[in-house]
Amino acid sequence: MVICDAESQCLAAKGLGNEAFNAGELDSATEHYETALRHWEEAMKVLPEPKLLEVGQHVRYDLRNFFGVVMSAFPLFDEYFLKDLGSDQAIWVGEPGGDLQRFARKELKAAPRPLIDLRFTIVQNLAAVKLKQEHFNEAVRWADAALVIDGRAPKALMRKGSALLRLNRPGPASDVLATAAEAEPKNGELRRLLREAEARRSPTWVCAAGCCGPWGIVCGGPVVSSMLPQVVAPATKRNSGLSQISPIITPETEACSSCSSSSTRGEEDEEEAPTQAQSVVEAATPAAASGRPTTLFESDPRRSAATDRGVQSSTVFAERADPGPGNAEAAAPPRSAPPCEGQATGLDMRRLQCGGVAFLVF
Repeated sequence: MVICDAESQCLAAKGLGNEAFNAGELDSATEHYETALRHWEEAMKVLPEPKLLEVGQHVRYDLRNFFGVVMSAFPLFDEYFLKDLGSDQAIWVGEPGGDLQRFARKELKAAPRPLIDLRFTIVQNLAAVKLKQEHFNEAVRWADAALVIDGRAPKALMRKGSALLRLNRPGPASDVLATAAEAEPKNGELRRLLREAEARRSPTWVCAAGCCGPWGIVCGGPVVSSMLPQVVAPATKRNSGLSQISPIITPETEACSSCSSSSTRGEEDEEEAPTQAQSVVEAATPAAASGRPTTLFESDPRRSAATDRGVQSSTVFAERADPGPGNAEAAAPPRSAPPCEGQATGLDMRRLQCGGVAFLVF
């Protein structure tokens, strides 16, 4: 899709340059390609400029025709963060890992991807023309113009490496050609240039990273970490069963497990709790006076009700003690009453009375 007339003229000039290059007319090809670049600049000037930029939008962030992609946009603060298109890395201030470069909206020029690709094709073709003309410095310059758009373009890398080799710079040439060989490992001409560059290097050369040398090119290949993987011990399985939970007993009191009453701290059991048969006695109580069952057993107040062998598993129901009509004194428990009083019924039911609250235990 053609954006404007300037882009149409750029495409036409590029086509003429391709025809001249194929015909061997290198000067004419150079002229047409340079004309195409001028039309490309005109197309960039007439492009409509959006007020705000969006994440993922392509922009030109430098007049040297460096391009990037918007990674984060904060229009309210007029801040944009970019990823460089050629290196596919975030743009930093100084060394990588420090502060990200902040761009204002006025520093960025929106650039559609088709227009960027058009420029990439033109400058890459110009590098090929200059290489054939043996203008090796110009070939390197135009190849770099293509690599700022795609840093791993095999043709641009190969043309730059070949020009560097002709400039008697076998070290940088072999580095560039090795990167190109990763993208096109079966390119015979590329492998030949790489072997030539390696043979012309100093027999004691070592790259800046220390991984490449006379033994071969390593840079750009897969990185193998020498660190052993860290083994993380599995988490201990937690037992969520209720049977493992110990009862919490406060220092001040020890709760009665049957009627939830509290006994005085410091009291100790002197002997084993009596059986139900031994604890049943006949006595007159307010409950008997009110017409309730008259069989009564009384537990020792110093002994826990949980140790009573007459009580096993049961369901406890709490109710307010009802002294019955005409017996007002039974509304309040006697001062000398034991913590728990029990009464057996004909339904094998026991009534425990603690502090004015009666508990029916089945």
